[in-house]
Amino acid sequence: MRKCTEQDRSALNRYLDVNPALNLFFIGDIENNGFDSDFQQVYAEEDGQGFHAVYLVYRRNLCVMSNENHVRQDLVDQLIRSCRIQAVNGSRELMEQLSLPDFTRRDDCLFARMAVPNEMVDTGLVERLLPQDAEEIVKIEEEAFHMPGSADAIRRSMKDGSGRVYGIREGGAIAAVAESTAECRNLAMVVGICTRPQHRQKGYASACITRLSNDLLKEGKTPCLFYDNPAAARIYKALGYQDIGTWSMARRAVAQND
Repeated sequence: MRKCTEQDRSALNRYLDVNPALNLFFIGDIENNGFDSDFQQVYAEEDGQGFHAVYLVYRRNLCVMSNENHVRQDLVDQLIRSCRIQAVNGSRELMEQLSLPDFTRRDDCLFARMAVPNEMVDTGLVERLLPQDAEEIVKIEEEAFHMPGSADAIRRSMKDGSGRVYGIREGGAIAAVAESTAECRNLAMVVGICTRPQHRQKGYASACITRLSNDLLKEGKTPCLFYDNPAAARIYKALGYQDIGTWSMARRAVAQND
């Protein structure tokens, strides 16, 4: 295993593009953050035949992938120790091969993509939100997901083109949003889908997802998303999303201190 540099970009892209949607995090993070970031490193397992696995360290998270569906346990263990990893994730097929005794909190999500724009959903109320809306966007997402957000991060992604937020207003206030992240040359992840409680059952979230997904497709970017419950499955499939795999995340039961 060796650390990758800018000189590896073309070869890595060819390897990752074999299954681009499932490798969205790798492609997006490499395109947006490069190889010299202080919070991201990319490692590759290779021999004379080329790459066989890629390991992406993003802050304290480790993503693993392999077109051959095999990663080495010793290399994963090495990165966990040296990078003080708090979460390991990848396709379920790969994750089931790994022994991760300290990572006992496991979550599986279905991974889906949309290939054809949906012209059946009314998106007339949806607007693309602006940096000055970031504080209100964060408030809505924190209410929905009970996790701290960052208005600065939203403004930064809007500015650098790695993400955008679409929303619907009612009475002058934002009622529902859908967000993209990890946007790159041909892919984007749809996240942050939420509606304020008093505005649910109005179809607002579906309209936001549809407008966002349609616009991404028109720009040549395939929208992808995760989901983990039957209610979400019904909504996303009705909008045109199709399952392409299962993504697994393993997190430490007890977080390590710096």
